Parts: sequence; C-alpha cells; structure tokens
Amino acid sequence: MEDASCLFFTNHVSSEIQTNLVLDCIQHLYTADITVRAVTCDGTELNISMFKHQGVETDKPYFGHPPNLEAKICMFFMFVTC
Repeated sequence: MEDASCLFFTNHVSSEIQTNLVLDCIQHLYTADITVRAVTCDGTELNISMFKHQGVETDKPYFGHPPNLEAKICMFFMFVTC
C-alpha cells in the first residue's frame, strides 16, 4: 500500500465551500478505489469551522467517511507557535 497526499491552497473561501471541496475530493478518490483515512491541516479558524461542519470536536476527532459512514476519517490539526 502506498501513501498519497493531496493539497488544497484556498484563499478567501467560506468554510462551507472548503468543506464541500474536501468532501468532493474524498468522494472522487473513493470512486478511484482510494480510501482517505485522515485529513491534516493547520489550526486556522477556517479549518476548525470546516471540521465543525463535519461534527468533529475535541472529544470526537473524526467524521464518517462519506460513501461508507461506518469508516472514520481522522482529523489532525498542526499548531505552530513562535
């Protein structure tokens, strides 16, 4: 099994649009026989809001995989302090 990465660089989009982009990407990858296991991003307000749209919370850091809700997609934040 190989790992793959997909990066989105967005600027000035709403968390709803970003949520839809991520879910569409997960759906297309699943159709291509690739299962997304985790999403990683920085801890900006937009990304936190996007995760909240999926029901992700501190005590529940995952959401159901769109085509297969029994499978879970884990969400990871990367916080950088200076």
